[in-house]
Parts: sequence; C-alpha cells; structure tokens
Amino acid sequence: MTDPAFFRTLVEQHHGIVCTVDAEGRWTYLNPAWERITGYARQDSLGRPFFDFVLEEDRDACRLHLHGLMQGVKATSRHETRYRARDGRILWFQVHADRLCDEVGTPVGAYGTMTDVSERVAAEQNLRRKSELLELALESTSDALWDWSADTGELWLSPRWKEQLGYGDGELPNLLGACMDLVLEEDRTLVHDRFQAALAGASPGFEVTVRMRHRDGSIRHMRVRARVLDDGAGRARRVVGVTEDVSEQWRRQEALSEQARDLHRAHRIARIGWWRLRAGMSELEWSPESFAIAGADPGSFRPTIGWVLDRVHPEDRPLLVTALERLAADGRPQAVEYRFRDKAGRDLVIWSNAQCERNARGEVIAFFGVSQDITERREVEQSLRRKRRFIELLLKDAARGISAFDAQGRYTLWNPAMQAITGLPAGEAIGRTPAELFPDIADHRVEEARRRTLAGEAVSLREQPYEMPRTGRKGFFDAHYTPILEADGRVGGGLAIMIDVTDRVEAERRRRELEAQLAQRHRLEALGTLAGGVAHEVNNRLQPILALSELLLMNATPDTREDLDDIRRSALAARDIVRQVLAFSGGRRPGWSGSGLSGPGQNLSAPAGANLPALDLSDLVRKVLTLLRPTLPPLVRLASRLEPVPPLAGDPLQLEQMVINLITNALHALEGMPDGRVEVEVRADGGGVDLVVSDNGCGMEEGVLERVFDPFFTTKDVGKGTGLGLSVVRTIVQLHGGTIGFDTAPNRGCRAHVRFPLAAPGAGS
Repeated sequence: MTDPAFFRTLVEQHHGIVCTVDAEGRWTYLNPAWERITGYARQDSLGRPFFDFVLEEDRDACRLHLHGLMQGVKATSRHETRYRARDGRILWFQVHADRLCDEVGTPVGAYGTMTDVSERVAAEQNLRRKSELLELALESTSDALWDWSADTGELWLSPRWKEQLGYGDGELPNLLGACMDLVLEEDRTLVHDRFQAALAGASPGFEVTVRMRHRDGSIRHMRVRARVLDDGAGRARRVVGVTEDVSEQWRRQEALSEQARDLHRAHRIARIGWWRLRAGMSELEWSPESFAIAGADPGSFRPTIGWVLDRVHPEDRPLLVTALERLAADGRPQAVEYRFRDKAGRDLVIWSNAQCERNARGEVIAFFGVSQDITERREVEQSLRRKRRFIELLLKDAARGISAFDAQGRYTLWNPAMQAITGLPAGEAIGRTPAELFPDIADHRVEEARRRTLAGEAVSLREQPYEMPRTGRKGFFDAHYTPILEADGRVGGGLAIMIDVTDRVEAERRRRELEAQLAQRHRLEALGTLAGGVAHEVNNRLQPILALSELLLMNATPDTREDLDDIRRSALAARDIVRQVLAFSGGRRPGWSGSGLSGPGQNLSAPAGANLPALDLSDLVRKVLTLLRPTLPPLVRLASRLEPVPPLAGDPLQLEQMVINLITNALHALEGMPDGRVEVEVRADGGGVDLVVSDNGCGMEEGVLERVFDPFFTTKDVGKGTGLGLSVVRTIVQLHGGTIGFDTAPNRGCRAHVRFPLAAPGAGS
C-alpha cells in the first residue's frame, strides 16, 4: 500500500515519537506522541533545536550523533539519551535516526523514532542497586547460616539461625534431627526429599519454604536455600545454606490475595462488568457481571449490539450510537451515560467507558469497555439535591444566625437571621472577613474560636456580649463553631451558629437577684431559732456559776480566790456564746480580737496562731472537766487521760468552749442510757497535740455524719438544740490551724478526734 494518507495516519497514531529535523537539528515534524509523552505542544516545539529539550549533560553527545549523520560518517544512529519533560521529569529515549537526503543525495536532516524507555532504565538502575546491596549484605553478614557435614553428621548453626526461632545460642542442640523436629509434620517429607535428592546429585542444591514452630508456639514461614559442596569427584561432602524468616512476606501475599478477592467481590457489589465488541461482528462478549446487570442468565442467550440498543431509552439511544461511531472514527476512549431496561423490565442508569483494541499493526480489532449500574447512585444524588433544597429552605427560615467561612476566614454562607442580627445583607457579607465587616469590633474570644475551628476543633461560646454598629443592637449570644472537613480530611472552613440569648441572660440575672433576696429572708427567719439556742448555751454556762456561787455562800473564805476566778471565766464564756450567736445572725463567723472573740459583725483579721498565748491543752481540759463534773447526769461516768503535752498557741476561751461543746454533744448521745460513759484524752503525737472525746452512745448514720458541721443542722428534738455546737467547734479548730474528724456508726458510739499543731518557737506565754 502506497497511499500517503494511510502512512500519515499510521505515523500520527504511532505510540512512540516520530520526528524529523533539519541539518541544524531544528524540529521539522513531530507526531502527536511528542505532546502526549513530553507535555510540550507540537506547534511550540517545531522550529526549535532538539538540543533545547535534551538534558544539558547529553547535548554534546547528541550533537556528535547529528554531525556524524550529516557528514556521512554513519547513515544510522542508535543511542539512548535523556530529555527533560515539560513538568520537569527526566525521560530516557531510545533514538533510532537515519540520514535524510534530497533528490541528489545531499544530507538535509534526519528522521527517526524516539521510544520512551524511562521505565526500563529505571528498572535496570533499581536492579543494579539491589544487586549491589545484596552483594554487600552477603559479604558483611554471617547470620542465619548453617553448615552440615556429610562425613560426620555434624551441624553448625549460626546464632542468628536460632534467634529467628526464639532460641538462644546454647538452648538448641546443633543436631539435624532437632531442627527437623521444629518443622511442621506436614512439611517434613518435603524437606527430607529435597535434602536427599541434593545429596544424591540430582540437583546442586535446593530452595524450599516450610513452616517451623517458634519457641513461643507461633508458626513461622522459613525459606531454606542450600548448596551441596562435593569433593571434586561428585561425592557430596557438605551442605551449606541460609534460612530466612519470610513470615511477613507470606502475610503480605495472603493480604494481596485477600485484596484480589475483595476486588472481585467489590466489582459484584458495585455492579461493574466488562464487554467486548469485535470489529465487523454484532455479537457481544459479556462478563458474568454484565449478564447480572442486564438481569440475564449467561447460558440463556447471546447478546448483540442490536439487543442492547433496543433496550436503551429512545432519548439516549443517539448518545450511545454517536459514542460508538466516534470510537470507530478516531480511536479515542468514549464515555457515555444512558438509561437501560433490563430483561426483568427494570429501568436502570448505566455508565459505560470504551476504548479500541488494536493488533500489532495498529488496526482496530475490537471495542472493549466496562459498564456500571449507577442507578442507585443517581437516585441518591437526586435525593441529595432534594435534601440540599430542604436545607436551603431551613437556613432561610431559621431563627438562629447561621454562617459559614472558608479556610481564609471569608464568609461563604449568611442566612437571613444573620442579616436581622447584624443589619448586613448576604451580598455584603459573602466573600469578606469579620475584620472587613466589623473593623470597629475586636473580640479576642470570637477570633480565637474561629482560629481553633480552622485547626479542627469544635468550639462553643456562652453568653458573649455584642453590639452591632449598624443597628445599634446590644445583647448576648451563644455561638457554636464546627469545622467543615474536605473529602481528604483537611479542614476547609467552619460553620457558626449564633443564638441570641439576651432574654435568657437577663432572666438568669433576675433569678439570681431573687434567690439572694430569698436567702436573706430565710436567714432572718432563722434568728428566732437562734434566740432559743442562745438561751440554751447561756444556761449551760450559768449552771456552774450557780453551783460555785452556792459553794461561795456556804464557805466564803479568803482562800476561795481560785473559785472566784473560775466563776469569772464562766461568765466570760457565757458572754462569748452571745457574741457568736450575734455573729451568725449577721452572716459571719466568729473572729479573733486580741486574746478573745471579736464583737458582733467583726471578721477574722489575723491568721491562725498570730499573737496568741502558748497554753497547756491538758491543763485547760482538766479545768473544764472540773467545771462540768457537778453538772453531769447521775448515770454518766466522765473519765479522762491527760498526758503532759508540748504547748500550743491558742485562745483559752475558744478552746474551753470547744471542749465543752464536744463533751456536751457526747452527753446528748447518752440520753436514756443506764451506763453512759464519756472519755476525754489528750496526748502528744508526732508534730502535734491530739484531743479525743469518745462516748458509747447512739452514734451517727452516714447521712448525719455528712451534715454534722452544717450550721443549724440538729437531730435533737425541738427546743433541745440549735445545730450550732459542732459548727462552732469546727470554726475554732480551723482558726487554730487544726483538723477534726469523727469515727462513728449507728449504735457503736462516737469518737471525735481533734489535732492541733504545736506552738511555734518564741510564742507568748
């Protein structure tokens, strides 16, 4: 065939580059493959020297090749050289060039082909690198080796060989039988047969992969490579080899096989099938998945192109016919989507993509393509479009301000509620940043929330104050920021929902005011209860005063000064109780003032232990017990164990009140008991002084113990207590830097344990 058009078509469709250059090396012709392979446009390349595209290091060699052709040194040039593609890649080309002469034989240029061999060159380079690494590894390692002597039966195993199976160097005997015992029974025959065949001279060596049991019980795949060394006369003397743990490779291979099976299942699930239409024929070749898409049994009939076209929707049939005609005309792949009715009468949406199959001469011999049933996808897309419209309507009518912004902080969404809040229409907000929209507003919390959202974090702001310059609107809002993720997981922007909570904030403020007023009212109502408590506590202090007064009246002598002092201290203690009640009624706790309690309304003005006298706690308790013994119920025994203890810094009146309250609390727990007992103990322990008051009374339940220090909380009958006793005790203990706790249970008595720190060196006396 000499038709020029045929040859031109052949050159144009050639997979490699076909080109011509003039005597100076300028391109005069390039087929389309040049643009496809290198990325350079043909029109921009023609007229330029081909040296411009050659890698700089190879240009001189290319000039010599062209010079040799033009000078007649050689008629043909075969060489490989490197070109730089438009995207910067380095391409290797195998160049076949011949001299091009005019009618009188004068060289005027060259013509030839350029075949892209980049992959082959890369593979060769990679192979060389791997060979070098392998040689280096074999030269530098002696691990995982073994050597067996045919003469003596001795076996040498390298430490690495044993290590691969979890054994130390001395833990596995160097015996062939011991190694064979590690091979799974199913694989031993294979190893034995290969070993014996090599010894018999049937092969110079062998390679086999077997399963061996690791010391930890796991199964390892081991590749054994062996070489037989003879004595020169053909008799085997030694067998040496290398054992390699290839378990990971087996796992990867199994994973690849599983992936292949998964891919096959995925094709079935995704309903993708292939088809082939041979040139000049009407019958189609279908894969099983193609039959499944059509709803047909592979053995029931042979599909034809006519059968398919008859089942294509009439409106889509021209699209499919045009795609096949274009495929036949220019050979470029064609993709088309059309509606199709299967044999069961179901209407499907099919996507097909096809390309030409060619023989060695480049002739089209068939059309090959894939078809996928995308009916469900199109239905989902239609549903998504409906949902998108629904969401748009929701955004439009939502009462909450909703906005979205991109990765640069520019607004991409602005619903009508945002316009109502800010006074800015969507047309002004979209595409601009908050700094551009509100230059006079600088709120670091909002900016920080937006920054954290773009970093991938969901952020919420509560009761954020705002004032919109355009509308003058003021109030508070809650804002919720959520990152918007792209398909690849990157944060592409954020969504902000703004809720005006001005009414809620104002209502909460009003509620707090009302609660404060109600609490004050309750405190005032409690004053009546406090008055009864004051009377009760004062009465407890007046009893010893009355008792001592009677003694003084009967035995008034000058020697009774100590008793008179006791009377005075009791009177002072009674006054102190009155002050505490007044302090509680004013909403304050008792405080320190010099050597005693402050007056009503005064607060703590110095830390615990400041400017306080040093006193002996045992001596103080002894005096309190002397005062209380005459007032004890007749059936209650009061015992004490008062050890000598180091001094502690404290207010004596406060500490006396604490001891009285603890003993009084114990006495209340003994009411109605015929053998009540109260024990008071003072002892030194480590760096402090302990006071322990215990009784064998009714004890306390867990719920009572949790509230035992609450002011006004009491388990006594009305009129028998105010609930202030233990609250005052805890206040005194804390003001002295101490701690207090209870060990109690119902019907098992109670043990109060108070611990005080020692007085600092130099404390007053």
